[in-house]
Amino acid sequence: MYTREFQKPRKSPLEESQVVVGTWNQIFESTDLSGVRKPLGIFMPSWLQNYRLKEWESFSIYHNSLSLELVFTNLKYYQSLFLFLYDRVTKEQYYMSRLLPFTSRKLSKTLLNSSLEIRTHTLFFRVHNWLAAHTIALDLDIEASLKRPPLTLHISFEVPEHFTPLTVNMLMGERQPLYMCKLLSPLEGDVMLGGTRWLLKSTNACGIVCDGKGYYPYRSHALRCMAAGVADNGLYGFSVGENQAKNPYQNNENALWYNGVLTAFPPVHITMPNGIESEWIIQDLEGMVDLVFTPQEYIRSTFNALVNRIDYIALFGYYNGDLVDLTGNHVPIRTVWGQGEKLYMRV
Repeated sequence: MYTREFQKPRKSPLEESQVVVGTWNQIFESTDLSGVRKPLGIFMPSWLQNYRLKEWESFSIYHNSLSLELVFTNLKYYQSLFLFLYDRVTKEQYYMSRLLPFTSRKLSKTLLNSSLEIRTHTLFFRVHNWLAAHTIALDLDIEASLKRPPLTLHISFEVPEHFTPLTVNMLMGERQPLYMCKLLSPLEGDVMLGGTRWLLKSTNACGIVCDGKGYYPYRSHALRCMAAGVADNGLYGFSVGENQAKNPYQNNENALWYNGVLTAFPPVHITMPNGIESEWIIQDLEGMVDLVFTPQEYIRSTFNALVNRIDYIALFGYYNGDLVDLTGNHVPIRTVWGQGEKLYMRV
C-alpha cells in the first residue's frame, strides 16, 4: 500500500533561496516564495519575477442544506474574488465573480497571523488567518442589486490542535515551486441570503481551506475533486487533484482526513468519458482511491483579455465509491455532496 513520509518540521519551503521539495503535516511559519533564485531558469528583475508568482486561497464550506465556495486569487495583473452558494433544499443559486484590476491587495506570507481586506462601494471582504490561535475568520457583505439579494456571512474555522494539515512543496519545472497547504476543520457562523439564514455549527458544518502559491507556467491547467461532511464519529473529508507538478508519486496534494487521521494519497487520474457535465471517474493505481462524481450543478467563470485567459469551471454534485486510509481501513463514500473543479490559465 502507498505510504508517504512526512518530513521534519521547518519554517519555510525555501532554504538559502533554493526550493525544498517534500510533504509535511505542519504549517510553515513563512510561505514566501519570492526569494527563489532564478525560478524560471534565467535572471529576472525582482518586480518581474514577482509578477510570475501567483497565489490563491479558497474556502469550501459544507452544511447539510448549504454548499458554498469562496476563492480569492492574486494573479498580479489583477485579483479576483469568486463565490458560489447553492441551497440544496430549494436549489437556489447565488453566483458572484469580481475582478479587482491593478490593486496592491495580496495574500500574506504566513497563515499564523495575517489578514486580507477588500472594500468597494458594494462589497466588503475580510479573511483573518490566525492559525497561531487555531482559527481562521471570514467576513463578507455584498449589497443587493437589481438581480441579486444581499448576502452576508460570518464564519469562523475553529481548528483543533490535533487536526493535521497537508502541506506540500512541489516543482512545476526545474526551479518553479508550487506550494499548497490544505486542512479540514469544523466551523461556526451564519450565512444570510435575502431572507434566508443558515446557522452553521460544528455539529452540522465543516470546511476545507486551501492556501496556494506558485510560479505557474504561462499555460497551466488543473483538476480538483473534494468533499467533506460531519458523521457520528466526527469529521471526514478528502481533496485530490491533477496538475502539472513533477514526480507526483513522491509529492502531491491528495489527502484524506478520517477519524482525526491524515492520509496522504498517491497520484490520481481523473477522467470524464462523456464530457465534463457527466460522471467523473477518479482512481489511482494503488487501490486507495476509487470514486465516481456525478455533477448536479454547473457554473463557469471566464476572463479573456488578449494574451491572458482564465477559464474556471465549478461543478457540484455527489460522490460515491471507496477510499482506503493509511491503516488499511475502507472508508465508504455514499452520496456525499462535494465539488469538482477544472481550471485553465494563460497568464
